[in-house]
Amino acid sequence: MLFLRLGMAAIWIAALVTAAAMSWAKARSPQDPASVLGIMPSYSDALDRSLRLDIDQQVATGVFHDSDTALRLGQVEPLADWPFVQLALLKASRGETGEAESLMLSAHRRNPRNLFAIGWLAQYDAEQGDGAGALGWLDRLIAVNPGLGEQVHAIALGYTREEGGLTGLAELLEAGRPWAKNVVGELNKSSEDLPALLELNRLARNQQDGYINRLMKEKGPEAAFIAWASLLDGGDPAAISWPFDSEFEGLDAPRPFNWTINRDLTEINAEDGLYTVYFGRGRPLFVRQVMMLHPGAYSLATEFSGETREAAGRLVWELTCLNGNVPLSRLTLDNPSGVTTTAIAEFEVPAEGCEAQQLALKGVPGDFPARVRVTTRSIRIEEVQP
Repeated sequence: MLFLRLGMAAIWIAALVTAAAMSWAKARSPQDPASVLGIMPSYSDALDRSLRLDIDQQVATGVFHDSDTALRLGQVEPLADWPFVQLALLKASRGETGEAESLMLSAHRRNPRNLFAIGWLAQYDAEQGDGAGALGWLDRLIAVNPGLGEQVHAIALGYTREEGGLTGLAELLEAGRPWAKNVVGELNKSSEDLPALLELNRLARNQQDGYINRLMKEKGPEAAFIAWASLLDGGDPAAISWPFDSEFEGLDAPRPFNWTINRDLTEINAEDGLYTVYFGRGRPLFVRQVMMLHPGAYSLATEFSGETREAAGRLVWELTCLNGNVPLSRLTLDNPSGVTTTAIAEFEVPAEGCEAQQLALKGVPGDFPARVRVTTRSIRIEEVQP
């Protein structure tokens, strides 16, 4: 019985020593794997950390070599991913790119969350001219680490220039990837393939403003309007009445052919209309919209409510030729009674020099500034028949 107790005690002590050693090795491996391997040469965590440090050094110097650490880790942990990464890099450095890809794919299969392997595979596909494949790997990278979604735009832009890149981006947009929409926003600034951009923007509604505004600057209002109309669900320019969203329902369409709103002083309420607060000082611009009226005679009518006083400051709807300073029409929101009322003015669009127009709600300072609050129910432009 004594010998049995002594034996059990020895086993218990050995277990405690082993547990303590394993705990020490686990804690020490990330900072100093060499010291752990000096005592426990087959400890997998230390082998893994040592190999990763070695790979970092090889990548930094561009000098790749065989690794005894990789071999030992592969023997201890047959499913370990980093030995395959190390061997893939070695093969790639020797120009054996096909074998390198196969090895890196093996690393990815063993650990689908290995960011290094995913990034390498993305760059490999890009170098092979496979833009769609590269973007697919980039999508996996972001799935593993969503924080990278805000940092990959420049890389993704490069991938879109490769064969199938724009098609691959469209597929990611159709799959609802938010980061892909941001890539469209970057493409809107620089890509020369404007027809392809139009199709991509159909799938990235939050980026359409940038696309249409770029067309305005580079191609003019007519080209921008045609593209804008094609992005609408109906898509028939002839069926559009001005201004767009005349009852302020908050219709979804890109600017500037939709309302651009100063949200500090104005808001759209789908039930009530356009609510505006003006403090009688300065000349703020509350809302504006670019329109495409053909030459001819028109009437401008608005329905609004809210008590106004001229001395406090006035709200004025002003219509001008785009890039012109002379108003075609001015409509002051004058309503001392405060009840719902209508204001109407007539104007004419000249035959030359007024291809596009801008309608804007502006503030005009008063002699005795005070707060003015107005709700505009609607504003409409209709052609006047001769």
